[in-house]
Amino acid sequence: MAHMGLRLGSGPGAGRASCEPSPKGLLSAPALAPALHSPAAIGGGCSSFRQPWTWPASRSQVAAPAGALSTKGPAVPVPPSLGASGLKLQPRQKQQQQQQQGTHLEIDAQRAREELELQLRLSASAAAAASSATAASASTSPAAGSAAAAGSPAATSSGSAAAAPGGLAGWWTSKPANDKLVFAATLALMLSNMGKVDMSVAIVPMSAEMGWSASVSGLVQALFYTGYMLACIPGGYLASRSGGRLVLPVALGAWSAATFVAPMAAATVTTLSLTRFVVGAGQGVAPSAVVDIVARTVPVSGRASATTTSFGGLHLGTVVGLLAAPPIVNSLGWQALFYIYGGLGLVWYAWFESVIMPELAAQDPAMTAALTGTASGTGPAAAAAAASPVAAAPAGAKAAAPPVPYRAFLRSKEMQALMVTHFCNNM
Repeated sequence: MAHMGLRLGSGPGAGRASCEPSPKGLLSAPALAPALHSPAAIGGGCSSFRQPWTWPASRSQVAAPAGALSTKGPAVPVPPSLGASGLKLQPRQKQQQQQQQGTHLEIDAQRAREELELQLRLSASAAAAASSATAASASTSPAAGSAAAAGSPAATSSGSAAAAPGGLAGWWTSKPANDKLVFAATLALMLSNMGKVDMSVAIVPMSAEMGWSASVSGLVQALFYTGYMLACIPGGYLASRSGGRLVLPVALGAWSAATFVAPMAAATVTTLSLTRFVVGAGQGVAPSAVVDIVARTVPVSGRASATTTSFGGLHLGTVVGLLAAPPIVNSLGWQALFYIYGGLGLVWYAWFESVIMPELAAQDPAMTAALTGTASGTGPAAAAAAASPVAAAPAGAKAAAPPVPYRAFLRSKEMQALMVTHFCNNM
């Protein structure tokens, strides 16, 4: 460093110009000597030997002031390159996680309320049944006592028959109301798929008799799926607003009537196609109505098994319909196939409205009221509130139903997997 005109060290010449003049343009020693902490020189003079100096460990030792290196000094500002996103304390993923946790908490609270409402409803039904049984026994006890005193054998035989009701009628009477409703829904879905596959068998003799081409036969069958697809979402909305108890019989009655008149409508391709469209639309509404019925009447712990049992009727109807259709067509003609399958649906409609619903209304009035309640507060919560003042406050405080998160449904991976499964299942 002698050629730069510097004298490094702590000797007498430290910090002053060297003995040799520095070239023009180079920095003088007083400007750089305080920054470069060089070891002390071994000897004095220009030619003295010095210890090798080293660069500072970091740039902060040279350029940074002492206050910036202190823990109590001023705060270092955030570089502009980080932007506003670098200062966020709560990232978007954390916010979404908190929202999902809040949604799960709301679902758990709703399930707890439904379980409480179901227990209250069952308690009220049991109390009503016990009171009615007590009243019946009190009314029959005087007659039974007089008959026993007279030694009447008729009274003894009638009492033993009433005490042991066996057979199919006794089994059906002992079933809970919601199990009876699930059984009726299973039959409805079974008949729906029987009406779906009837055209698959009957189209062959129909095309041969009417002289239809393959394209006409495909058009007639395709209109069923067109109506089915277009009716799914509106059917779910109607079931959630009006109740599956009202939507399911109407839908099943509509497609049953359209199936029954199909032989007469086969005179033209247009009228037959219209009947198949109505059949598809009615059957597209039925699954949503069954799901709504299960949600309104079955507790959370039993909804999975109830839904599985009900939708098992679809596959059962496919098997039964395909096995029974060829013998009916061979022996009675293709017209009889539509008459039988459509007539079975109309029989179910009459049985459901005239037998099942009055029986359920007598057995469990609260559940029957929940079937026709809307989502705004007259469903199971309102039915339980009417039976018990404990649940009246939460039910009355609920002003309106929360909006349906359609966007969250479409973004859910579980929902997307179900959609792909159903798509592949129906290909």
